[in-house]
Amino acid sequence: MDGQYEKSYGAYEQALHWLTEEQSSQSDLLVALASMAYMFQGADAAKTLLFQSIQLKPPSPWSLYATLALALLHKDSKLTKLVTDELAMFKDKKECLKHYALLISNAYLLQVNYEKYICQGCPNKAVKEVSNLIHKYPNDPYIWLTLSILLIRSLGEKGSYVASKCALTAMIFGQTNMDVTKVLCLVSQASFLAGNDRHALILAQKAVHCYPNVAEGWVVLISSLLNAKRTDYRMNNLVSAMSTEWSMGPMGIQGISATKRVTT
Repeated sequence: MDGQYEKSYGAYEQALHWLTEEQSSQSDLLVALASMAYMFQGADAAKTLLFQSIQLKPPSPWSLYATLALALLHKDSKLTKLVTDELAMFKDKKECLKHYALLISNAYLLQVNYEKYICQGCPNKAVKEVSNLIHKYPNDPYIWLTLSILLIRSLGEKGSYVASKCALTAMIFGQTNMDVTKVLCLVSQASFLAGNDRHALILAQKAVHCYPNVAEGWVVLISSLLNAKRTDYRMNNLVSAMSTEWSMGPMGIQGISATKRVTT
């Protein structure tokens, strides 16, 4: 496998010198080189190439995305702070919004003082930053989705009700350009955390009905079933029906129809 990465690396390296003289395109190529170098040479080699990419004018936004992701992955707090400051230049570019929101929220949420080995995460700052983006771009579904995930991660049950509303808003705005099933699963999980078992079950059921071949929907549906009130006769019937149909195959049409009959 390393040999294949090395061959790909060599091809991209040749392209870097003859394909284009535009620094923006060279910056993109260096990001591609860094991704392959990371696989067979390690993080330091990838960082060197990413630094070269960032120094070109204009730098590719992907160079900053990749550098920040690498810094978070390897717990490099100094590099995280440096790249976070640089990334601010892209926060008002529409094509960069969803990446900026996701990365900046994780950067604030995962802040750690590695000298003292204590977590210094700033969930409030992360929520504030993403909320500010929503005020500027209220129709962007990915920012709403990022805020929903952030609230669940940072506040747990306390933020679950608002998180479910944010995810629903994301689904409304992103029906034509995002994975609705995964959003439904997120709303279902947030509803369960908020104590609304029935709403969580209905949403999980909708996810399975829309895309029965997506594993996440079935996982959330089973979780909703197992956590539903066992004293509810209808819930018990649903668990039994799903158990029977699951043994015949989780994607079976009979399983879907059984779920629909019992819950409606």
